[in-house]
Amino acid sequence: MACFVGVWFLVERLMAWSAVDDGGAVDDDGLGRLHDTHGSWLASPNALLLTAFMAVGPGWLCGWWQTVAQASVPAARAAVLLATTPLWGAAWAAATMGERMTTMGWVGGLTVVGGTMLVALER
Repeated sequence: MACFVGVWFLVERLMAWSAVDDGGAVDDDGLGRLHDTHGSWLASPNALLLTAFMAVGPGWLCGWWQTVAQASVPAARAAVLLATTPLWGAAWAAATMGERMTTMGWVGGLTVVGGTMLVALER
């Protein structure tokens, strides 16, 4: 996470340094619209707190819990369970952002669910 924040910071600084004679505004979207680069997101305490939370909570803590849990599950079963990750991402996007599944998305999702059920029923 620290690497991503560092790269983000460097890119933002390079964009700010490239804004020489326009009073600190940069055409960062390629459409000719100028955006102020003086109000860096790194200067915001809220942005830094959210970044720290994302690094510790979903980043480190969830990774650690996953590693601990995988130690008690056979490798084949863990691989199939981890293959459901895109399903949870699609469900989250549909629930929170109104995303719609295509026919191939439904077919793929049902295939993953079917495979997961077969492994779960296998003894």
